[in-house]
Amino acid sequence: MKIIMNKIKEELSINTVFEKYENHMILNSFSPYTIDLVKRCYKNFNLFLDDDNFLINNITSDVIDNYILWLRKQGNKNTTINIKLSDLRMIFYWAMDKEYLTKFKINLVKEEKSIRKTYSEKELCELLKKPNIDKCIFGKYRDWVIVNFLLGTGVRSLTLLNIKIKDLDFYNNLITLAITKNKTPFIVPMALNLSVILSEYLTYRKGNNEDYLFCNAYGEQLTRAALKDAIRRYNLQRGVSTTSLHSYRHTFAKMFITNGGNLFVLQKLLGHKSIRSTQVYVNLITSDLEKDYDKYNPLDVILSKNKKDIIKMK
Repeated sequence: MKIIMNKIKEELSINTVFEKYENHMILNSFSPYTIDLVKRCYKNFNLFLDDDNFLINNITSDVIDNYILWLRKQGNKNTTINIKLSDLRMIFYWAMDKEYLTKFKINLVKEEKSIRKTYSEKELCELLKKPNIDKCIFGKYRDWVIVNFLLGTGVRSLTLLNIKIKDLDFYNNLITLAITKNKTPFIVPMALNLSVILSEYLTYRKGNNEDYLFCNAYGEQLTRAALKDAIRRYNLQRGVSTTSLHSYRHTFAKMFITNGGNLFVLQKLLGHKSIRSTQVYVNLITSDLEKDYDKYNPLDVILSKNKKDIIKMK
């Protein structure tokens, strides 16, 4: 059998290839956030190589394996390692398609399943208490609105930061999510309570249709770091030690299911391409399934409805 080998165009340094890939990202309108992530990932890999003249075609599965071992020695968990590998694969698979690099498969490492933290009902009651608008500054009021938005939509922080005023359709109670992780815009319903909150918020925020919905005190788009810090302070001031932005997304998914929502509907609301991504949230409701189990278990329900005196053995 004749084996067909990839033909390598030319031997380029890995730095030269990355410069080409960076131009590719810019030309194809990758988000600034994605470009920054990939650049940081490449910088980390370059630190591992410690050789500015390293040729792209010298990248092999052995090099990747050594990189994984190096990352582990740096104290990185498998989840973090996979994030770095995923970004690195984007570069190298593109290089393979361009015939700068011989094709080979880059596998992710096996991750230990972790429990996805969610907010308790008690914590949510504290977080959703409305601040005194007459006394608080805009930032604190905006943070309260953001918490309501996160719990009411389950969006990722990247999506939330890029929502513009024009994306809110109060007539049909819909929200357009233009910037998403998988680059596919979609529309989600706007809950009635959220609609009221956002309508009031805009009377203070003001702004034009093209302005970002959530801004800083100067009307400028919030940065990812500013959003993270703001919600961290907000949660801690409310006595809630959990400060993760993504935990709001987990909480939205968990409560949607426990409140009787359909898994396939949840898939659409979260913007998952595969139902497998959505199914992981079923693991979040183990304790909730145990609660009132006897009350809703089919066997117990039937027996309780048809309860009769039983024959005693003694």
